[in-house]
Amino acid sequence: MSNEYKVGKIVYLMSAKNFSIIPALIVEEVVRKTIENIDISYMIQLAGNKKIINLKDVTQEIFTDIESIRSFMYENTRKSVDKMVELALNKEKECFSNESSNNINITETYVQKNEKDVIIDTVRQNELQVTNNNIEGKWKFYF
Repeated sequence: MSNEYKVGKIVYLMSAKNFSIIPALIVEEVVRKTIENIDISYMIQLAGNKKIINLKDVTQEIFTDIESIRSFMYENTRKSVDKMVELALNKEKECFSNESSNNINITETYVQKNEKDVIIDTVRQNELQVTNNNIEGKWKFYF
């Protein structure tokens, strides 16, 4: 393990599986010396769990401070958004490139004859007293 940790310090594990951050406490440093080399391993205790595990067995990303994990997650999010935007632009180009190259003339048409015409007279509607007889009589042909 290339990183050195201190007993009593907190490390943060980022779980890509469920996008969570798990704090863990370094509870033990184990040094094993042989003729060929010195092997240092660290034992951790996950927050909310009494079980002690070897840090080498952790498959999540390991961070030594909360700011570095924050930066990592922001950068990852930015890259994901950039990738989604790029995919959308490629899909747009693939599906709509002919439509954008054609000169489509769009003309605005109105339902009213002129701007002052009213489709629904809300002033008159508010004055109308609504009863079952009014509704059934006027809308009988719909029911």
